Amino acid sequence: MRKLLFFLLLLPLSVFGQASLTDSLFTQLSEAKSDSHKVELHYQLGRHYFLSDVKKGFYHAKSARVISSRIGYKAGEAKSLNLLGYAQVILGEYDKALSYYFRSLKIAQETEADDAIIVAYNSIGSVYFRINDNQRALNYYEQSLELALKADDKLGISKVYNNLGNVYESQKDFDLALNYFKQAASLQKEFNHTSSLAISLYNIGNLHLNLEEPKDGLPYLFESLELNQEVGNKMIMVGTLKSISNIYLVSGDKSEALTYALRSYDMAQETGSNKKIADASWLLQDVYAAMGKHALAHQFLKVYVEQQQLLNIENQQKVSQELSVRFETEKKELENQKLKAENALQATILGKQRLFEIFGGVIILFMLGTLIVLDVNRRRIKDRNEKLKRINNHVHAKNLEISSQRSEISSQALALQEKNQELEQNSYFKNKLFSIISHDLRNPFHSIKGMLQVIQRRGISEQDLQYTFKILYRDVELVQNMLNNLLLWSKAQLDGSSVVSTPLSLHSLVSENMALLTSQANEKGVQLLNLVQQEAFVLADQDRLHFVVRNLLSNAIKFSYPGGEVIVTTEIAGTEVSLSIKDNGKGISEKNLVKLFSNNRFTTPGTAKEKGTGLGLMFCKDFVESMRGTLQVTSKETRGSVFIITLSKADIAQAFVANPADHCNTDSELQPV
Repeated sequence: MRKLLFFLLLLPLSVFGQASLTDSLFTQLSEAKSDSHKVELHYQLGRHYFLSDVKKGFYHAKSARVISSRIGYKAGEAKSLNLLGYAQVILGEYDKALSYYFRSLKIAQETEADDAIIVAYNSIGSVYFRINDNQRALNYYEQSLELALKADDKLGISKVYNNLGNVYESQKDFDLALNYFKQAASLQKEFNHTSSLAISLYNIGNLHLNLEEPKDGLPYLFESLELNQEVGNKMIMVGTLKSISNIYLVSGDKSEALTYALRSYDMAQETGSNKKIADASWLLQDVYAAMGKHALAHQFLKVYVEQQQLLNIENQQKVSQELSVRFETEKKELENQKLKAENALQATILGKQRLFEIFGGVIILFMLGTLIVLDVNRRRIKDRNEKLKRINNHVHAKNLEISSQRSEISSQALALQEKNQELEQNSYFKNKLFSIISHDLRNPFHSIKGMLQVIQRRGISEQDLQYTFKILYRDVELVQNMLNNLLLWSKAQLDGSSVVSTPLSLHSLVSENMALLTSQANEKGVQLLNLVQQEAFVLADQDRLHFVVRNLLSNAIKFSYPGGEVIVTTEIAGTEVSLSIKDNGKGISEKNLVKLFSNNRFTTPGTAKEKGTGLGLMFCKDFVESMRGTLQVTSKETRGSVFIITLSKADIAQAFVANPADHCNTDSELQPV
């Protein structure tokens, strides 16, 4: 506790020192005359702000990159791109970070700047380590270390040693990890690099959580905390405070653990980093659970889940792997293009030489022929003319052959283009499906897993247990409904254009779906009114239309107040029929109305706090459009909403011939979302 008080007393002095440095850099920036000097000052300001304020740091890093690109300052552009990548690492956006780092590496390789290449390799390796791809991380660390040793770059060597230690610590080779951390600290003490030394000391102290005496790591962590305070590095201070709290927690000192955990959480919020906030909130739920304060533990568990949703690590892993493959592919493609260009140049030179030889031979033959023509008779001249004619015929035949080959190549290119379009469509469906699975199915399981861990690790009261099971039941029911909807939507996508359109009676179809939702409406006291005209028939796929109508009716009940009404009507206009589903519930705000059918899915609770997934309306729109129809909505907040489905009108006589008994008698495979 005394060390924490000392740390808090030092805080104002550190802030004052950092402010003085900032003021000095801003003064130099206002007086700078050359653009290259401005780039360096923006870069220094960006590095400084990334220790405490990500947004300001990002602004200066981006300014450095824009100026460098405008004036063609490649070294400055490579440095600023690397700094922008570091900003994304702080925010937990690892896919974006990797994109910046690869662009920095490409410029560094083009300019043969070894120092920038060392930094880029090390940075790329750190991203792969964070997304648990240790093999690629080690590959890039080894490339960075090889160049750093060759250039005798001690700072670069020490940073690679630190990163290698992190990899081996994750692989539970703690002796090797500790050896790398200590080598890094020894190098950093030689040239007195405070900020890097603070990171090495933090790594050594944090590693002791895996050793027999965790408290032996506290001196390293407190020294790291003091050094980070000197340089104002809040990002590392968050992790240092978290490690101190963890050591106290495993040592049984819950009070001290809570003190440092709260300080870590407060500082994480100051940084604005979703990753730091998620780590700190998970630590607090762990400490509160150990103290038996389950309500507070659940509160911080919810914060952790929210931050994890913003990070979406699995999708970033996928994008990062795709970026890596794309970079390696582009690299190989450039090498192939270079080789092809060299071969083409060589072939051109040989072709010109052969052309000159042929041209010289033709000239000689022409001269000889001219001499012979003077001495020969008309028959020889006639023979030569016939020979020339045969040559022309042969050339003409070759031209026709070449033209035929070009036509065949064009046909093959067209077929390849069609295949590519088909692959792109399949890739779009796959990406959309994986996005839904990784984003929407993953979040409820996070909450379920967290609550089960709390139950498993700490005893709780019967009342808390009942409350927890109630939450678990709602999450499981939500996942079940989501899976049912996702299965039929995926089936429809895989079937492609297999939409079976038949004449359907809208009145019968609405009646069936109202009957299925009567229980839901009765629970809320909502009245369902079917005012659909008997003569209203449409051409549609009955499974898909059942799904759309049922989901829209379910949503109308969900957002209606007790005693409200849901009214379904139709309007026949020419060759089209419009089906309107109207409620007088809470309505939709203008902000949400704009993004209602976009890919930015969202969900809002119903009037009775009913949960949703945000998938239903997206699926409804897909199904209506697959039936060559449209889905529109008008809404006013607190006054209700109207969803309008417009489809092609069906002939009544044909409808009764197709199915005189019942045109909509089917059970949809989906549950309302």
